[in-house]
Formats: sequence, structure tokens, C-alpha cells
Amino acid sequence: MGLFPVDVELEGPAGRETVTMLVDTGATYSAVPASLAGRLGLPPNREDTFEMADGRRLRLPVVEARVRINGRQAPTLAIVTEGRPLLGAHALEGLGLAVDPSRKRLVPAEGFLGALGTSLVPCTSETVTRPGCGRRLAGKAG
Repeated sequence: MGLFPVDVELEGPAGRETVTMLVDTGATYSAVPASLAGRLGLPPNREDTFEMADGRRLRLPVVEARVRINGRQAPTLAIVTEGRPLLGAHALEGLGLAVDPSRKRLVPAEGFLGALGTSLVPCTSETVTRPGCGRRLAGKAG
């Protein structure tokens, strides 16, 4: 699908910073350089093994950060590397964004619930705190 740059605001316990990241839908998580993770105060919460594009398998620290793009924000996971900052699929899905490959830009995208969505009472941002919102409908299997 190709890589293209996008300005992203990343936030951690020690502050926030706007960085240019490469959109990479082939990457599960985003990637941030260790120096940026340090400035934002993003402590590793675990290590996982990742397969790199060149086939190498590396064990790398995973951090949690808040990401903001075009007025949308979401928590996301990122791996700490020494490479370029990447914006991966986990962050894009959390932000409700998809890639327009012909224009090389991010566009709003709808989420998908699968079979579970057919048996739930619909909720809106206005009704989410009301009793019954999100509960299973009577007689519907999940």
C-alpha cells in the first residue's frame, strides 16, 4: 500500500510532542524511537517478539501512549526501536482511520463488530450511560 508521512501528536506522562510518522498498515503496532519514548516518559510495560520486514525476529519493549490525529485521539501500543517513527494498524483502528492509497492520506473509517453487534441494544454518545445500553437483546445469541 506504500508508506507516506503524517503529523501525529504523541502523549505520555512527561509531555506531548508532534512528530512525523510513516503510515505503515503492514505494522501491527506503531514504532517510536527510544529517545522519543524517553522524552515522553513512556515506560515499557512488557517485551514481545516482532518479525521485522527483513525477516529478523527481535524482542522489543512495548509502551502505551496516547495518539492524536486531526482531532481524533486514542490510546495505542508502540514498540521502542532505533528506527523511524511508524504509525501502525493498531493506532489507525483505534482512531477510526483508514488509508486512502491513491491520495496517500488518512480518512475516517467505520468500525466492525461482527456477529456480536447483531445482539446488542444500540448506544449513542448520548445514551451510553443509560441502563440497558449495550446489553444483549432478549432471545438473541452472541
